[in-house]
Amino acid sequence: DNKLVTKFWKMLDKNLHDATSERNADSTLELDLPSGRTMRYYDLHLDNGQVRGATQLPDSSKFGGYRYLYGGKLCENLCQSLAREVFGYYLLKIVDKGYAVVLQIHDEVVVEVPEAQAERACAEIKNIMSSEVEWLPHLPTAAEAKITERYEK
Repeated sequence: DNKLVTKFWKMLDKNLHDATSERNADSTLELDLPSGRTMRYYDLHLDNGQVRGATQLPDSSKFGGYRYLYGGKLCENLCQSLAREVFGYYLLKIVDKGYAVVLQIHDEVVVEVPEAQAERACAEIKNIMSSEVEWLPHLPTAAEAKITERYEK
């Protein structure tokens, strides 16, 4: 049981309940990410004492319905969003260096280069994906890289 994690869950849960009870009607909770992007939970409302809300507006084509929300779920959403943003940051750096990204799977990226350039590309991409993220400078990052003729897990 990590006390800092459970404390964070409880803080998020309080924020969720505060956002719901502030207006006593449908409301929105906004959570700012270090990248500058904002996560939003819409139409928060109480249902038998539990908070329900949506991650898309009800009139959106992507509206997936209302879900029960709680601090642990918001923490998971924040962690997954942050991980995706860090990965996207590195993808853009790889593309900026001129590499053709042909595949991405969760936290993996596949680029295709001529065989003669493989060693240099492998080292450069590993270095990029282990570098500091501008908007999250104290995040420890590391990467593995390998050269293969085809994708392998």
